Order: sequence, then structure tokens, then C-alpha cells
Amino acid sequence: MQIAAGQVKSATGRDLQVRGPISVTVFPRISITAEQVTLSNPMWATDSEMLSAGRVAFSLRWAPLFHQRIEIDDVSVERAVLSLQAAPAGHGTAGSWVLNAAPDAAIASDDSFVFDLNRMHLSQVQVNYRDQTQAISQSLTINQLDIRESGRQSLLEGALVLNALPIGVKGKTTSLTRLMAAGDASPELLDVDLNLTLAGQPALVQGTLNVASAHSPTVSLKIQSQAMDLRQLIPAMSAVQDRGAHGVSSGSNAQRLFSDTPIGMDQWPSWQGHVSLDIGSLTLPDGLTLKQLSTTVVADTDSQLVSQDSLTITPLSFQLGEGRVTASGTVSGVHGAQPAIQVRGYATGFTLGHLMAQLGESRQLSGGPTVVAFHLNSRGVTPHGIAANLSGEAQVSVGPAVVSSALFNNSGDFLVSVLNAINPLRKSTDQNNVQCMVAYLPIQNGLVRINQSVGMRSDRLDVTLDGRLNLGAETLALKIYPQQRSGLTTGVNPAGLVQINGTLMNPSMGINKTGVVKQAAGVGLAIVTGGVSLIAQNAASVVTRSNPCDNVLRPWSQVAGGLAINH
Repeated sequence: MQIAAGQVKSATGRDLQVRGPISVTVFPRISITAEQVTLSNPMWATDSEMLSAGRVAFSLRWAPLFHQRIEIDDVSVERAVLSLQAAPAGHGTAGSWVLNAAPDAAIASDDSFVFDLNRMHLSQVQVNYRDQTQAISQSLTINQLDIRESGRQSLLEGALVLNALPIGVKGKTTSLTRLMAAGDASPELLDVDLNLTLAGQPALVQGTLNVASAHSPTVSLKIQSQAMDLRQLIPAMSAVQDRGAHGVSSGSNAQRLFSDTPIGMDQWPSWQGHVSLDIGSLTLPDGLTLKQLSTTVVADTDSQLVSQDSLTITPLSFQLGEGRVTASGTVSGVHGAQPAIQVRGYATGFTLGHLMAQLGESRQLSGGPTVVAFHLNSRGVTPHGIAANLSGEAQVSVGPAVVSSALFNNSGDFLVSVLNAINPLRKSTDQNNVQCMVAYLPIQNGLVRINQSVGMRSDRLDVTLDGRLNLGAETLALKIYPQQRSGLTTGVNPAGLVQINGTLMNPSMGINKTGVVKQAAGVGLAIVTGGVSLIAQNAASVVTRSNPCDNVLRPWSQVAGGLAINH
């Protein structure tokens, strides 16, 4: 054992200790079993041991040793804890997972031995990762994992949580992907059967891998879980959302809705094959829960021409309340200069009231059966570039709903000012009975043209919008045409004068000059006729007014790119 510990110290700079019993058999294979095995961490690490295992067992064949080949039949690790930590500033290393050879160690040639592994079995293995604050920021429990064939490929399972971490071998630092591709591994398929628990949430990963492919890893996996909560899996996502909700921003994007920071698609790993997801319940960082989520992600990588790399999601399906959402999407040229993005979707059968209840606003809105459809395409590597190149169409229809006035009152000073302008009587009631809301939004190269294609009807008011949004310049110019439904007005309706201009982040109220001219003409005529013309205008408008929700919507199947059935 002292010889083995010395070899490990020479190759890694760490101390290997076996505190429990060791058993060795030599026939028909060399088999070694050790209990209470530990491998030390660097002196600066919070945890003194990088690895502690209750039991480690492995067996290797005799014959390959005479040909300078280590062929291990199987390795079994049980009841283990792997503690990794990012290094504090000034330590000259990425983290505790970098294994450095002792300064006086004689590093053997990489060709001295060829290493191979036929099977690996892990049982009850806990992986913890501490960031530079010394807090555990990621945790993974592998309940059971069985992998067969080439041993280097077994490291891929660590990529589930450690794909950004480099590891060191014999004083050299490499990445997991490069390490797995090293050597003369044959392109044999690798069977994976992984039962893991991540942040207390179990999942099952099954399928095949070929990470020794000549170009990119080939993957065929199915991931199943009864329930996953992203608020626990990725706590940072909730923090980012909270900051965004309070308007926290910095740098050149402070006044922009769409960031110029690259999404980083060119950094996505290259792979081929497909990964299927089957999740019974998925809770998003904002608390929204998606039921019975299923999808398949298909990757097609061309190592010779990155412009042909593609990533396809089809179909994505999940239950939203009592409704169902179906969507699909494709990214072509994933690693190219201008990836092309295409998405389409259709959602029906759910209500806005259900969504508000899941988001903790159950008293703000009730009812509101909703249908949504869209098909969109664009190019770009940043959110701003994608928005500026966006083309396609989107459509929304909302049925009867009861909306609390508190929802509008909490929506910000600007929106409250607009609502007060188009409906001066808004404050006289605690709730608003909405009969319908519709929107059809055609988009071409980032320009959204609204030709009276956004409308709403309530028990007191009809509202129609006209104008345009420029997603590239992030500007808007919208005219609001409201009409009271409760009877005759005074004739001079301030609501008809409202126009919204400015930028998406900083809109401002302006004057609808066309409305001013029309109403001024009516007032002038009223002076001459003693007010008779105003009564006639208002009476005519009440009689001839049409529902702003009528004749707006296009066929749902058309807008959803063929996903929906017309109704």
C-alpha cells in the first residue's frame, strides 16, 4: 500500500490513505478491495479530503500487463463523497480538481501504458462543488451508475455538473472533453444507466454514448424525472430574475430592452444525436409549473462546415393548467457567425387567471381563457440582433376575465397615467369586467405594424390600438382609440388625444394630432348649433360602433405554422 500511495503522491501531489482493511486475490484476475479510502485536497481547500470512499474495488487482467496495457475489468466505488472547490485568487490554479505532480516526480511517457476500462459501477456517490466564497453552490448525488466499455468515456458523467471544470493528469491540465478523446479509444458505444439525485431531486438517465467519435460525441439519451424545480437546481436564476424585476442594469445596456451581449451559442458543445426529456412536473424560476413536459433535442454537427451545424427541438409539449402548449424550433449554423433561428408554437385551453395564481397573484385576475400562436424566424448572436432581424407573426386571444384595479395600480406610474387618460372613470370601480382582448402582430425585419389589430372590450370601454413598434431601434409610436360604451359623453373625449411615443424602456405620452383636429372641428360646429352636433355625433357613435375584437384574428393554423387546428 505504501508503494501505491507513493505513486499517487508522485503523480498527483496528493496523499492517498486507506484506513480500512484491504483484500487482494490474484486468480483468475488481480482483484483489490479497499475500505475507507481517502485522497487529500490542497491545503487551502475547506474540505481536507477531495475524495473519501467507503469501499473501492477493481480487478484487472494478467495478460495485457505483459504488453504494457492496463485492462481493468471493472471498478466499483461505493458510499463516496467528492469535494471540489474553486481556488481563491492568487493560488495559480483553477481549483482543487487540478492534480499536480510532485516537483521531483519523474513523469512517465504518455505511451508507457495504454489504459482501458470495461465497466464502472458507482453507488451512492455525492459530488459537492464549492465556489470561491467557500459555499457549496452545486451538489449531485449519483444513486447508481453503470457504464460499460472504454473507461475514459466514464468521465463524461461528471460533465453533468462539472463540464466547465478542468482536471489535471500527471502535472498537465486538460479539459474533460479532451481527456475523454485522448489515447487510442475505439469508437465503441457506451451503455449508460444513471440514477442520480441533483439538489434533492431524482432523475434517471439511460442510453448510449460514443465520445471517442472521430469528430463530435454521439449521444442517444433519455432523461426522466417525476419532478424538477429549477429554483432549487439553479438558485442563481431566481436571483437574476429578482434583479431584473427591480430594474437593475448596468453598462451600455442600461437603457436597452434587448442586450448586445452575445448569447454564446458558439460556446455550446458540439455533439451529434438526440436527447429526449420526459419530466412529470417542471417548476420554472418564477414559480410557474409545467406538467407532463416532453421533447426531443436533435443535434447534427458538421465538423467541416460549422454553418451547417443544427439544433432542433421537436416537438416540445407540456400541460399549462388545463391547457396544452405545443412548440418546435431549429437553430441552424449554431457555431457560425449568424445562426438562423426558427420557432413556432400553439397554446390553448389555459387561463390567465391560472397563470396569475401560480405566480402568487391569485386575487389580481380570474378567468381569461387564452389562445396563443406564433411562428417567427431571425438571425443573430445577441438578443438585440435577433430582435432587429425578427420576422413572422404572433397572435393572442383572451376571453372573459375579471381584472382587479389593483393590478393596474401596481403596474407603474406611466401605465397608470395612460389608463387614467383613456378612461377617466377607471377609479370608480374596484374591478373591470373584460369581455375580450385580441392582438395580431405581423413582424418584418424587427418592425411590428399594428393596423387596428390590437383591441379590447370591457363592460365600459372599447379600445383599439394603431401604430408600430421597431424592435431594432427599440422605439414605438402607438395611437390609442378608446370609446365609452356606457352612453353619451361630453363630446370632447380626452382619450382620443392619447399617443404613446419614445423607446420601449422609456415610453412617453404625446398628443394624437389627428384626434385633436377631428374633435376641434366637432367643437367648432357645436358652438354654432348650440351643442346639437355633439349629441348627434355621440348618438351615432354608440349605434355604429363595432366590437374591437371582431375581424382581427387570422386562422390559428396559419399563425402557428401548421401546429394548430383551425377553430
